[in-house]
Amino acid sequence: MAVYLMCTYGSPEEDKWFREAWAKTGKKLDMGKSCVRFKKLGDVALEVIGEAIRRVPAKRYIETYQAMLANTKSAKRATKTASAASTTKSTAKKKSTRKPRQRKLPSNARPEKPIEG
Repeated sequence: MAVYLMCTYGSPEEDKWFREAWAKTGKKLDMGKSCVRFKKLGDVALEVIGEAIRRVPAKRYIETYQAMLANTKSAKRATKTASAASTTKSTAKKKSTRKPRQRKLPSNARPEKPIEG
């Protein structure tokens, strides 16, 4: 089982606080970037998880999340593409020159026989 604490993901301060608070409980922490993994509910420091969530109000979390999205490569590319499209006269799409992919049959499959009639 796992609990995902996205409030600690983009914030080094919150992550540090969480790890230190968990260590004070004496329980073993098995954690990725935001994922706290556990086998039994008794292995979880529920007070620490509750406090971690309380420490990051929804408004602040949303602002942080939106700021991270704005700094991603795809967001920058989309902004660049949108500004380039607005300055050009034609925004027609190019036709794809790629051939459609053919499905591979499993090695034990037989090709279908045409129906004669």
